[in-house]
Amino acid sequence: MTVAGTSKNRPPIGVWVIAILLLLTGAVSVVGDIMNFKSLSADHYEIVWIALVHLLAIVAGGFLLRGSNWARWLAIAWMAFHVAISVGHPLQQLVMHAAFLVLFVWLLFRRDARIYFGPRKFVEIEADMDSAPVLASGAESMLRLQTTLSRRR
Repeated sequence: MTVAGTSKNRPPIGVWVIAILLLLTGAVSVVGDIMNFKSLSADHYEIVWIALVHLLAIVAGGFLLRGSNWARWLAIAWMAFHVAISVGHPLQQLVMHAAFLVLFVWLLFRRDARIYFGPRKFVEIEADMDSAPVLASGAESMLRLQTTLSRRR
């Protein structure tokens, strides 16, 4: 049993959707970048930087699925970067990127996502019905541990 019924092994649906979106976007973009490598002359080095940004999407998506906390920050930074570079483009592109940034922040910082990306601390407690390990935050762990110890005295 885990807090809020969230499994530490499986990402919440919002995290999963963002990770898949990043993986697909990055993969399709990298394939496009490879095609551009063949058609560009040697002085068009910008494509290398663009390809690296697309690779970062793949890295963020993959590590989101693994539960790495730094990957959610990378995903937010990646999307914020796209908002920043959209400033000089048509307004609808800026609005779309900004909406995705808000969605990323909301989904990656919801309670279920915080538990998924949080520290993996297990505290053995004796519940009334069973004695299953419960995933808990630091303060919650200490409170449950104190409660359990005081019952044993």
